[in-house]
Amino acid sequence: MSEAQNTSNYLLRVEGVNLYAFIEDTNDLNTQRGAGLILLDAVKKVVPKILKDHGINHEIISRGASVGLYQVATVDSEELEMKIVKGLRDLQECATATFLVGLEKMENPNDFLQVRENLLARLRAQQYQMSSLSFPSPSDQEGICELDGIRPKQGDLASPEKDRKQKNCSSSVRIRRSYGQDQKQAFYKEYTDQAGLGQFAQSFEDIATDAPKEFPNLNNKLAVFYADGNSFSKIFREEIENAKVPFVRQKEIDAWVQGNREKWLTDFLLKEVLENTEGWMGKIHEGKHQGIDCYRFENLLWGGDEVMFVMPAWRAWAFARHFFSMADDWKLRNDWNLKYTRLTHTASLVFCHHKAPISRLKSLAREMVDAAKDREGGRESDELLITVLESFDHLGGDYSAAITRRYKHKLGFADVILRGEKLSASIAALAASRALLAESENFPRSQLRSLVRGIIDGNKTAADRSHAFRNATEADNKALTAWIKATGCEKEQAALILLEELWDYALSWNATPTTSRSHSRAPSSPNPARHQTSVSMPHSPASPSAQLKGNAAFPPLISKANSAKALPWAVLILPKLKHFLAKPA
Repeated sequence: MSEAQNTSNYLLRVEGVNLYAFIEDTNDLNTQRGAGLILLDAVKKVVPKILKDHGINHEIISRGASVGLYQVATVDSEELEMKIVKGLRDLQECATATFLVGLEKMENPNDFLQVRENLLARLRAQQYQMSSLSFPSPSDQEGICELDGIRPKQGDLASPEKDRKQKNCSSSVRIRRSYGQDQKQAFYKEYTDQAGLGQFAQSFEDIATDAPKEFPNLNNKLAVFYADGNSFSKIFREEIENAKVPFVRQKEIDAWVQGNREKWLTDFLLKEVLENTEGWMGKIHEGKHQGIDCYRFENLLWGGDEVMFVMPAWRAWAFARHFFSMADDWKLRNDWNLKYTRLTHTASLVFCHHKAPISRLKSLAREMVDAAKDREGGRESDELLITVLESFDHLGGDYSAAITRRYKHKLGFADVILRGEKLSASIAALAASRALLAESENFPRSQLRSLVRGIIDGNKTAADRSHAFRNATEADNKALTAWIKATGCEKEQAALILLEELWDYALSWNATPTTSRSHSRAPSSPNPARHQTSVSMPHSPASPSAQLKGNAAFPPLISKANSAKALPWAVLILPKLKHFLAKPA
């Protein structure tokens, strides 16, 4: 569409909303993946096809994980809105999703930003007046979906052999689950332009079980990595406002961001996974591909400026380094004449058992990033927040308060954020320092644990490390100093706590630790830097962020004071709460 035709055109926005009820209503990997891919494909493929089928000239201006913005030529906006809504509802994959569709006339190309804001405001008003759940159709079968626990069971028809879950779920879950299984390979092929890729994991069990023998403490452990761009919208708004044709510049920016994301994903798969399969290869445990080799890697979100991935705990450190090696070099185009020279990201890394509820983990990963961004000094540089959840650990509805409690008010979450001018280099330096300390016979892990416990309890300080590590060699002291420096933490005690917490996780990708040193602590040993685990998983009803993100408020199942008396009852009821509780490692 030429720029001369723009004066009589419209902006079209199509947005998937009420995402919790569509994506995170189950803890099944295939269902969540399928729901995400349905929304992604809806704005990238389905809507353009509907427009083309109705003879509507159009261009994609920008698209994200569930939002598409298009420039269209039309004379009847209401009719076109209805055609798009009908086209989406007629597809069984989109039938249980909730979409908002709106058009605003753009008389002048320079009005792009104002028209875009008007359109967004109108759609938000529509969203507040609609149901947050697409109601299921009646079923003549008895029972409820075993995956979402809400909708009626309708899953016997067209179920793949050997897929018991598919046979006992609702039609909504079955459709999303099938889409997630079938389209997973297509996603990587489309966004990396790599044909002939092997199978990827179909479940968290595929990702986290059967760890390499070098990492016995990390068997059944996975990591969730989430990253969000810092002030991308604010930075690019200035450039769009000053552009000669604003919506054309918006389109260029979107293509540039998407291109960088795809370039990074391609590089990661080629260099970190396909060319170095050790630690990345596993087996599919169930379904029609049972027993087949698979890559232990999963994409849960592929948006404009945010992404989320799942991988084995023993490969997460290498993944974070690779992500920030790309982020370190995200240089803005010189011809855009922005006062900013590069873009930065805030990211979170959550280590946990593979049976932990994924919806809660995703919510936690986002909350960690939001907390870092909202504090004074946030959004100014690349930063990485890390949380290790053991057994039944759950931080509740307020991440910041939970970390403060964990460290007994000696430190807050901001004190243990990893930061650096070149964060990828810092991550590499941390892995190298930890490897040297793990190999040393003169750097006892028990002394590190005792020192950290004392720092948190308030009867020791970072200065006591000279006594704790009195037998350390010069090389040990250099490695410890390098670790403290590489964390970027202003407080030395925070760096020491991180060393204890991340001892099993800050792994070099080029070397494997020796079992005699790096695994000297049994998996069941308590970590003093983490609060004691319990079967109670409170989710604070007073937390606004928890309510906004759709998480229900669950009171403690067992109070700490009565935990011993209640244990037999807890053992009986825990297996019934598989959607909310993780089994211990």
